[in-house]
Amino acid sequence: KEISYLHAEGYPAAEMKHGPIALIDENMPVFVIATNRSAYEKIVSNIQEVKARKGVVVAVVTEGDEMIKKLADYTIEIPGTEEPLTPLLSV
Repeated sequence: KEISYLHAEGYPAAEMKHGPIALIDENMPVFVIATNRSAYEKIVSNIQEVKARKGVVVAVVTEGDEMIKKLADYTIEIPGTEEPLTPLLSV
């Protein structure tokens, strides 16, 4: 982030509302990796919060995820797989 002069920081879904949400506006794209089933509801809630602040959402989703495809501005689909292997497909 220092070289590009852009703010870029990874946050777990559970911590989104503890600071980073205040930075969201129409000029701040938010990239979401929405393949973790155990945190799915929290991720959906975070996307709704970002959209309420007019943020742009780019989401990496598992094939067939219609809920987040409706909420996000852009989606990148990856094949479904066992939960421990999902991070390999998400990057």
